Amino acid sequence: MTDIVLEGGHGPTTPGAGSGDHAPGSGDQAPASGRAVGPSDEAALRRWLAEALSEACDGEVSASEILGAGCSFVALGVGSLSMVRLIDAIESGLDVEIEFEGDAWFMEDLDSLVGHLQGLTRADLPA
Repeated sequence: MTDIVLEGGHGPTTPGAGSGDHAPGSGDQAPASGRAVGPSDEAALRRWLAEALSEACDGEVSASEILGAGCSFVALGVGSLSMVRLIDAIESGLDVEIEFEGDAWFMEDLDSLVGHLQGLTRADLPA
């Protein structure tokens, strides 16, 4: 699986950086030189995304519910405004750009989103 490189110093906590709670905005950051997040950090990325989505929903859906749901974000009751907030958190927190060229299948559920983010290559990241 291809790695995604996370640059530190932007927005919410980066998955897998440091130890302890990885809630968005909790303070841990990846080193400025970048940190590759691969399959071994999938659980950390899932937790970070679930916490970011919960925050984007103003807590109406908990991170635990998101992690354990196994269904689409829509089925969880996540609205379009929350999805826009999640995209903003991903772009600023992970220093990537989400492209919507056609189908946005990767925004369907947590598994699809994690797979999409892990599939980004260094070429997809800002210079």
